[in-house]
Amino acid sequence: MSLLVSIEHSFEELGVILTALAERLFKEVAGLIAKIHMSAQALAYVAGSPFTPYAQLTESQVQGWVVDAMGPTQIAALEANIDAQILQKIAPTSVNLPPPWA
Repeated sequence: MSLLVSIEHSFEELGVILTALAERLFKEVAGLIAKIHMSAQALAYVAGSPFTPYAQLTESQVQGWVVDAMGPTQIAALEANIDAQILQKIAPTSVNLPPPWA
């Protein structure tokens, strides 16, 4: 086997490994984001304001209501928390190891 073929084969293996790691990381981060976003925000209808039937609601309309209800400070804190948790998944600062006798 020539050196060139060996190097190409190594790069292919490295590509497979990196792809698998990226997919695993993506799944973990997606799961984390899904957990973080499972919360509720109370919204009140004010009599006389425009009413949108449920079937006609848009994602951007509902997001706007939630952002308005939470306010910019709470939104910024939530986004910072999500960013910190994602970074912690990517590069953990601590790891829980099982005891050596387990």
